[in-house]
Formats: sequence, structure tokens, C-alpha cells
Amino acid sequence: MHVSHTFSISPLARMLKLATLAPMLLISPCALALSVVENGNSKTIGESTAQDSWLVRGGSSLTANNATTDQIRGEGGSTLVLNNVKATATGTSNGVEVSNSDVTISNNSRVVSDRTGLRLLATVNGGSTAQVSNSEIAGGQFGVSLSAQSRLTLNAGTTVIGTNANGIGVQSFGGQVLATDSKIVGGLNGVSLFTANNLPADNALVLDKTEVEGLTGSAIIVNGLTQTNTERANIEVNNGSTLKGGNGTLLEVINRSSVNFNVNNSHLVGNVIVEDGSNADVALDQSATLTGRLENVQNLAISNDARWVMVGDGQVQNLTLNGGVVQFGNTMLTAI
Repeated sequence: MHVSHTFSISPLARMLKLATLAPMLLISPCALALSVVENGNSKTIGESTAQDSWLVRGGSSLTANNATTDQIRGEGGSTLVLNNVKATATGTSNGVEVSNSDVTISNNSRVVSDRTGLRLLATVNGGSTAQVSNSEIAGGQFGVSLSAQSRLTLNAGTTVIGTNANGIGVQSFGGQVLATDSKIVGGLNGVSLFTANNLPADNALVLDKTEVEGLTGSAIIVNGLTQTNTERANIEVNNGSTLKGGNGTLLEVINRSSVNFNVNNSHLVGNVIVEDGSNADVALDQSATLTGRLENVQNLAISNDARWVMVGDGQVQNLTLNGGVVQFGNTMLTAI
């Protein structure tokens, strides 16, 4: 005798079955498009390569020529070379991110992310480096973010933008930023030097024929909120570089931070504002001019035909003139 039974799946059982399958669906190859280069191998992609995200690790290398990609990551001593590449991250991903690795971005490349356009990280094995030439890096929160031990070099024709209203063009946590004939813009601040933890003595922001602008905030802000040592942030503004702050401030120094601010052969208009408890030494040299207020500056040195043109009240504890001039309206003070 044959007996057949008909069973139906209850709504609750259906929900449990779908819940069990959901993780499998989330990690399916269709859901995660990621190409991996590893174990010291090399890969070259081009215009005909399907758009994808890339992970390059373990001392491997990726060369992209005229390619269109999603996020690109390099880690573990790897190398990325991006020539005329359009890299667009989605969601919370960064456009290009390297950890203890090196990246070269050139030839009209464009890297875009809603978060950070280019991120340079360090590990116990060392920092990362980036060389960017004739390209654009744009991130909603940060155009570029770099750690201590990392180095960012911006060469001619490069633009870095923090696009959000509170965006930062370049955020450095004690790394080295060297910019030549470039432009750095942030919706809030142009450059933020967050002197975190044990600030390295070789930290640097060096601008050469470069524009820095904070659209609504300061051109440069130095923040020592979490710094644990007494090292100073080091800033050089050279050879026709310009700083512009939407709030009228060229340099803002806050949260017990200390900075060396050296201006050479450049002409700046705006204020230097140093919060109580913070410290700034300002040096104007090689025919540099600064027109604006200096508020709570500890030391000011003016040399070699440089000039401070006072606008309103200023607070400078120690003034040294060595062939330089302080101008009060139409009145000039020079060393005797």
C-alpha cells in the first residue's frame, strides 16, 4: 500500500530558510567583484579590462594603463602604477588605499571616493609612499589622508580636493607632504595637520608654487589634540605659493600644538591665529610678505627684504629683524 503525504512550508520556515541563505548570497562571486594579485606576481590591465576592484598584496604589482576601475588596494610591500586611470570607489570604500606599499598616479588619472580619495597607511614594517602627477584626487571627507611614516608627493598639474562642506584637502597624521605646482582645496580646511600621538621629528608640509585653500575654514590647521610628545609641526611655504582661508585665516594652531611656519619668496594675505596653550614660530625670508594679523605668535623673524604688513592688532612676543621690515600702515619699522 502506497501512502503519500503533502507538506507545505509555513511562512516562518520560509523566513528561516531565506535567513540561512542570506549570508551565502552576500558572499557570492556576483556580489563581491574583486580581482587579487598576490604572491609576488605582476599584472597589467588596460582599457579593455572589465571594471573591477583590485587587491594587490604580498610584494606584488599592478600596472594600469587607460583603465577604468573600482577601488584599488595595495598592501604588504606591493606596488601600484596608475597611468590615465579612472578609479571610482563606491559606498564607504576609499578610491586608492596603500598600506606599507607604494603608488604612482599620473597622466590625467582621476581617483574619486565619497570617503577618502587616496589613503596612505603604515604598518610595523613601515609607511607608504605616493607620487601623483598631472592628476586629480577627490574624496568627500578627505582628498588624501596619510599616516606618520608615509610620504605624499604632489607634482606639477595635480589637484587634490575634499569635496564635502566639511571636507579636508589633505589630512596628515605626522607624515610628509611635498607639493610642487599643485592645488589643494577643502570644503572646510585646505590642509589639516593632526599631530597625533608621538609626532615624528621629520614631519613636513612643504609647498612650492602651490595653492592651498579652505573654502569656509582655514587654509592650514594644526591640531595637537592627541599629541603625546613635544615635537613641532614643520611648514614651509615657498616660491610663490599661496594660502587662502574662507574665514580669513592662513594658519590656525589649536589644542596645545606647536608649529614652525616658514615663508620664503611668497606673498600671503590673511591671519595667523594661535590658540592659548599652543605655540607658533613664524619666519619670513627671501622677500616674502605677510599682510594680516599675527595673534599670539611666540617668535617672529623677518629677514632678507621680507615684510610683515600689520592689519589691526597683533600679538607677537619676540620680534627679530635681520634686513626685514614691519609695516604699520604707511609707517615702517626696521632694525637699526
